[in-house]
Amino acid sequence: MWLMVWHPTPENWIRYTLSSLAFGCIMGATLVFRIIRAKKKLGNVSWETWCHKNYDSVS
Repeated sequence: MWLMVWHPTPENWIRYTLSSLAFGCIMGATLVFRIIRAKKKLGNVSWETWCHKNYDSVS
């Protein structure tokens, strides 16, 4: 995370705060969308099933 301070009290601090919140929400929604899409692609697999399927055959 980056924190940049260039004025003690910026003139448009409300705009900066709202734009940061909007950016965070958009990035969060993008991650949720990608996770849902990956889960649909993989199917409804539990962690235990996936682990047994991928790691029990290795040993």
